[in-house]
Amino acid sequence: MPAFILCVICLITTILLALTNQITFGPKLILEAAALKATQQELFPAAVDFLPMDIEALKAQYPSVESVIVAKSADGAIGVVIQASSRGYGGTVPVLVAIDKAGQIVNLKYLRNDETPGLGKKVEDKLFYGQFIGKKTDKPFTVKPNESGKVSIDAVAGATISSRAVTEAINATTSVYQKISAEVK
Repeated sequence: MPAFILCVICLITTILLALTNQITFGPKLILEAAALKATQQELFPAAVDFLPMDIEALKAQYPSVESVIVAKSADGAIGVVIQASSRGYGGTVPVLVAIDKAGQIVNLKYLRNDETPGLGKKVEDKLFYGQFIGKKTDKPFTVKPNESGKVSIDAVAGATISSRAVTEAINATTSVYQKISAEVK
């Protein structure tokens, strides 16, 4: 008898959890979309609309790039917001990179990641990511000193893997921007 009661309790709990998931799934998606729009607006405050761009053809060449969003003002496109990620020390490090029509990185935002608090998370400090702001997208970035043909970025001491992950993600966004810049109108 106790086993039967326990099974009934487990069954009722499972049904209630499934029902709760069904009820909250739609509002959760709406909240996530609103949060993403707010983040995009933060990257391009002058934009009035954000339109996703089809990048399926680029996915094979740039698997780390997840989305490209065109930021538009009343006068037309003002830039793009590209989301990419790369493997860091604690997992993937996703970033949103805002690039204006002139091919210059104007802003950068980190999304949720599992980098080590107090060490790997230091890549989220403006002291590190500020090195990318204002730079053109025509040359790749590197955290390795004296690498020719690339823009040198100072890595966070003790967080080289995380610094490299951010740099690789940003390099993916700048490469994609170079491919699609003529389409941004």
